[in-house]
Amino acid sequence: MSAKGNSAELLPGTFFWFQTAGELLELSGTDVLSFLHRMSTAEIAGLPLGQGRATVFVTEKGRIKDVGIVLHREPGNVEVFCSAGAGEELLAWLRRFRVLDDVRFHPPQRWGGAELHGAPSKELLTALGLPRVTPVHWGAGYAGEWRGYPLRCFRVPAFIPDSAYRLLVPEERSAQLWEALRECAGEPLTSEQVEALRIAAGHGRHGTEWTEEYNPWEAGLTELVSLTKGCYVGQEVIARLSTYDKVQRQLVRFYSPSSLSAPAPLFASQRQVGILTSAAFDPWRRQWIALGYLRREWVWTQEFQLETAPGVWVPIYRWDRNS
Repeated sequence: MSAKGNSAELLPGTFFWFQTAGELLELSGTDVLSFLHRMSTAEIAGLPLGQGRATVFVTEKGRIKDVGIVLHREPGNVEVFCSAGAGEELLAWLRRFRVLDDVRFHPPQRWGGAELHGAPSKELLTALGLPRVTPVHWGAGYAGEWRGYPLRCFRVPAFIPDSAYRLLVPEERSAQLWEALRECAGEPLTSEQVEALRIAAGHGRHGTEWTEEYNPWEAGLTELVSLTKGCYVGQEVIARLSTYDKVQRQLVRFYSPSSLSAPAPLFASQRQVGILTSAAFDPWRRQWIALGYLRREWVWTQEFQLETAPGVWVPIYRWDRNS
């Protein structure tokens, strides 16, 4: 692991890293696992001690509050890692549903860290003196220490083929982690480069694709939804959408030779058929790319129109997974 310079130079290649941040919600009490099981879409009640799993927190209408990672830290103690800026709102949401449960909530904590993407990520964990993560599901990971400070390591969706990991430490220690990564893996990607890679991978984020406008099926979060677990907030709506094939929209990738901005409505045949939620210039493909939601009956249409200024229309094209 001796790549120097900006790790973007390796693309399209095998490895890059970038800085990230999140918020930690700590919940304690004898009912914490069963409570979180009833508050989100994944199987949480039987989460083994010391292990993690990603899940979607949804409203009563089955709409997305946030995607978080639940870590069964200790008996009667669970950590929920949510998106940066989402902690206070998610905490207030969870408090609404505690009735007789033995659950205690603690104020959100800000954590910082990095994501490692690509095959060499495993070796980089070893170089940092960290254990590897054996399970492969989203949110698999552990609570550990690094240089005497708390560290959490989780598997996350990869922006390029192979593995990806998120390393998080208390915010005041994040600069030390970044410096260690620079020493063995070069400079991180810029936020603009990360946004382009995220969009190219078709991966949503809090505040754009993950909002209360959309449900997990529409956002492509199928792997985080259990159809066999018992009741949870939003379960009836989510189950009905699946059972009766009623999902109305789908998250889709786009590209365009013209500059794009989001959010913006998408048109086809002089009708609004969707909305762009994220857009960025891709420095490797040298074109603008975007994510957006299309009405289901339009997902196989190839060309759309976007109004970039009053009376100024530009073409935008659906980006097939094979392209």
